[in-house]
Amino acid sequence: MNEQNYTVSELMADESFQAYVFGWNTTAIHHWQTLLEQNPELKSRADEAQKLLTSFSIKSHTLERKTYQADLMGLKKALQQNLLPSNKQMHLEVKQSSQNFPWQWAASILLVVGIGFGLFRFYQNREEQVETLWYKTISVPAGQKSTFKLPDGSKVVLNSQSTLKIQENFEQNRNLELEGEAFFEVEKDPAHPFVVKSGKLTTTALGTSFNVKAYPEDAELEVALVTGKVKVSKDRPAGQRESVILNPGQGVQMQTAQEKLKTFTFNPQQSLAWKEGTIYLKEARMGEIVQTLERWYGVQIDVHGQETNDRHFSGEFKGQSLENVLKLLSYSRNFTYTISGKQVEITFNTTK
Repeated sequence: MNEQNYTVSELMADESFQAYVFGWNTTAIHHWQTLLEQNPELKSRADEAQKLLTSFSIKSHTLERKTYQADLMGLKKALQQNLLPSNKQMHLEVKQSSQNFPWQWAASILLVVGIGFGLFRFYQNREEQVETLWYKTISVPAGQKSTFKLPDGSKVVLNSQSTLKIQENFEQNRNLELEGEAFFEVEKDPAHPFVVKSGKLTTTALGTSFNVKAYPEDAELEVALVTGKVKVSKDRPAGQRESVILNPGQGVQMQTAQEKLKTFTFNPQQSLAWKEGTIYLKEARMGEIVQTLERWYGVQIDVHGQETNDRHFSGEFKGQSLENVLKLLSYSRNFTYTISGKQVEITFNTTK
């Protein structure tokens, strides 16, 4: 079949397209980049297929290509047999009697579609008894973001390279665990507090909106309150906790090395710029810049040489390509760069 006429399902099942999406093969990457540039209608379908494929949340974050492809075989088979529904509210149903059902691996996978928080439904036999499995983990790969709703109606915007874990019986026990960064708009439910655990910080809210930034590799954890009121607690030995109550416009930081809570005021337009597609850097050193760009664009950046002066950089980039951002930075930081697919090389000029 002509690739230009592929549907979303056919794109997802195509091994060459999978190789393009996950960066497994440079030939496939070049082929699909060229094809999609020449076919805007196909690109629209490809974007949707790519979002579905890359929204897989798998427990192991170090899967090799063969392992990932093996997991995708079940998806491919179902797609080719037209077993999947076309609607966006999806559920996964597994036969109660099956012990080795080929789709049981999908219990660790969540597909996030648009702003719908759903599950993946697999129809094998409508007359068989089934049970619905609610997935517990949502992950967003580097270079992407995802917006969805939790079962209680709360809205979540999950930043790139972030993972959200949801406890069972969420509507009765609204407890979450976050690794990375997310913005929450919480549905009011006084009887069931909304609790986000991020490292050694715990944020408790009733009905409010707030941002949590807690990447494990960062030197600090941060909670910023936009509306309502939250309590942020730090775990201490012997079950003790240090707590801070935040009002709108206030935030709290904790240095992972010192583990001391420090409150601050913030500008929501700056702190939440990532939600609007804007990279905001404030007095950032090169290490922070590299880390931010890797998360934002889903690339690996290798830096060669050192800056003659370790200067700070402040600036905003809204809707800019990686090429444009690096070009501007190279003028102010005196380096050259090359971009090859998902690999970026930065070399500092040692002579002025």
